[in-house]
Amino acid sequence: MKSVEAQGDYKVVFHLKAPQATWPQILTTGAAQIVPKSVYPAAKILPNSQPQYGTGPYMLTKFEPGQQAVFKQWDDYWGDAPKTPNILIRYYTKSSTMKLALENGDIDMAFRAFTPTELGSLEKESSLVVHKGNGSEIRYLVMNVKRAPTNQAGVRKAIAYLMPRKSIADRVYNGTVKPLYSMVPEGLPGHTAAFETTYGASPDQAKAKSALAGIKTPVDLTLWYTPTHYGDASADEFAEIQRAMQAGGLFKVTLKSAEWAQYSDALGKQYGAFQLGWFPDYPDGENYLLPFYDAKSNFTSNNYDNASMNSLLAKEQGTKSTSTRDDVMGQAQQLAAKDAPIIPYWQGSMISVSSKDVQGIDDTLDPTFIMRFWLLSKS
Repeated sequence: MKSVEAQGDYKVVFHLKAPQATWPQILTTGAAQIVPKSVYPAAKILPNSQPQYGTGPYMLTKFEPGQQAVFKQWDDYWGDAPKTPNILIRYYTKSSTMKLALENGDIDMAFRAFTPTELGSLEKESSLVVHKGNGSEIRYLVMNVKRAPTNQAGVRKAIAYLMPRKSIADRVYNGTVKPLYSMVPEGLPGHTAAFETTYGASPDQAKAKSALAGIKTPVDLTLWYTPTHYGDASADEFAEIQRAMQAGGLFKVTLKSAEWAQYSDALGKQYGAFQLGWFPDYPDGENYLLPFYDAKSNFTSNNYDNASMNSLLAKEQGTKSTSTRDDVMGQAQQLAAKDAPIIPYWQGSMISVSSKDVQGIDDTLDPTFIMRFWLLSKS
């Protein structure tokens, strides 16, 4: 955004630095919040200890970081009243503790973050219901294109040929996730399974060996992951990747992990190949391309910079036609598969578990990844 101006009581005009076809969508999702400039600093985040402002069917009455948030109905809201006037959200550091609270009836419902084993156990509880909906959460392996050995395209392509997506989905996650062959999740407009087209649906040792022609094998490869930030199954997930990479003797894989504070600070400084995950800022294929492949927007610190990719993404942002945008995003996904600076491998569902007397959950499980609590009620 370049500047903004108010024209009367009900009209606001945004002036952008460059064309952005998704701007109206961005403004109406969690990616953008309109707040009083007299309260919120322009260049830094307002501390949690300060009063927060927003708009919606609820008013935040109490907030204890890492513990709970308490909401009550805001009577002056101009939209529909929430179906439940009071909401208390509790935060848990471990999914096992949250599972126990759910089973004991201490909470009415829980959202996300259960391990596959915990979900399997919860599905057997006669007093509980496991709700599943289309999701847009993804996991992917980022590779630094300027750090050995992933600075070699052949190494990145070989890893792409060996990625055990189905084994991860079945053995680690018990089918609660599904293989993903593009950074743009299946179900979003513009999705194309570019990695399946380029590298196949399952690991291929022969083609991986061919990609490594001229490169000494086994290739020493260190894979980094964070053990709790993306769920407790991450260790098993990367053990499965290690097993697949080493199966044919093409790679010698060392696994290393670090908790999120250390991990996130080191991504572009010392890691060559590392795990990341993504939830959408706004549910559009663009949000799975710009932050990863555009040289100016790439937050992964993997040094990927391709002029053709930058041009495609600029064209996508300035295109109003939906069909043309989808076509351009398809081209970008094909180029992303060819260069392989990032390898996507699974897409998750939206999952919530509740007691049987909670209604409305299925209406809010969708790719926006927003739990709309005002639609929930309890009988």
